[in-house]
Amino acid sequence: MTAVLGDSATAHTLTGHQSVQWEKPRQLSMASIQVRSAYNRLISWFSEAHPTPPDEALHGLPPAWTLEIQQATQSLGCPTDYVDAIRQALTEAVERWQRHPDAANSLVVLGSPIENLESVFHACFQDWASPVEQVMHPISWSRRPNREYGIAQPIQAALVKRSAAAAAQEETKTSPLDRRHTLVVIPQLHQGFLRCIRGWRSIEWLRDAVGQSGNYFWLIGCNTWAWAFLDRVCSIGAYFNPVISLPPLSAESLERWLQPLLVPTADDAAAPVIPDSYWSNLAGVGISSAIALALWQKSLRVKAADLPDEQQEQPDLRPPTVPLHLTTPVLPNLPSLSAAEHYLLQSLLLHGGMSRPQLVDSLGEAVGVVRSHIHQLRRAGIIQQERDWLSIAPAHYPRLRSELSQNTFLVGDD
Repeated sequence: MTAVLGDSATAHTLTGHQSVQWEKPRQLSMASIQVRSAYNRLISWFSEAHPTPPDEALHGLPPAWTLEIQQATQSLGCPTDYVDAIRQALTEAVERWQRHPDAANSLVVLGSPIENLESVFHACFQDWASPVEQVMHPISWSRRPNREYGIAQPIQAALVKRSAAAAAQEETKTSPLDRRHTLVVIPQLHQGFLRCIRGWRSIEWLRDAVGQSGNYFWLIGCNTWAWAFLDRVCSIGAYFNPVISLPPLSAESLERWLQPLLVPTADDAAAPVIPDSYWSNLAGVGISSAIALALWQKSLRVKAADLPDEQQEQPDLRPPTVPLHLTTPVLPNLPSLSAAEHYLLQSLLLHGGMSRPQLVDSLGEAVGVVRSHIHQLRRAGIIQQERDWLSIAPAHYPRLRSELSQNTFLVGDD
């Protein structure tokens, strides 16, 4: 694969001529003859540059190729930086809890609202040398069912079942510390409540239950927006310690994580040649793995000469010999958003995604009004939909977070 920097209009390959856009300054200092001379030389240089040949122009990938790449990303897993950070913090916290009677019995892991914390937690328990005898997952769903706002009932049921099964075994243990061998995992606390009247009662129950169940250690994942909201309405931050965040991903981490997608799959496949600056640029705008992956996919281009011919037998399959070009990752711009759309988008970010009925309940608006806003935001590419599940398109998250913050909305600290 030939690496390319810049978008389709301003990209330049590692070999070949450059095509650059440059805007004339509004004012030139009359006292600086050298600056004026340099400016004139630049104008002359650009005027002599040859336009990009049509066959060399870069284009977005055909839809079928994009789908092929999206399917390939499903096998990526999560970055090892996330797994290593959580495992280290969890092991230290659990061992401290098992040694000291007054040690905290919980660890909270925070991530951005477009990060899939359930997948991250799942990766953490793969081949993990666990210091506990049993790991409990009391929540059977990863996406809150419609009209299901709480998590208290399934957690209570799981604890009762566990206590009954372990009662005889616990009687033989004289030291309270010997009974500390069960880990309870709640990967997505933001799916355990709804921002509506009485919508977070189960969170208040959990907050108190954790403090009263010293024989259980609780690993809880939550997005930063939900954590900020819950801290405001029920002071949740005062009850849980320690609280850690997923680490930022460096250029080296992103390259190591995404490199498997760029490895040639055949002897005659085009091999990637990617400059270090690409990964640095990606790390600069991709504050999480979800954002980085979305921007990486959007940065892929193909030369016009390599686009499939309509007469081709299998135009939907990308030949392995066709090189893909990587352009500079750029965050997409937001359209003008109304106050009502701001509230809707904040609700989606607060819960990390929700169904239409849940969104209607959260906003307290008429179904038709909410449906209209959803339609407009989907057309703009800000909202993505999988069946009836709505969420924010990761590439739009950084600018959206900034805009909501500037409009005095409560946002997460990420």
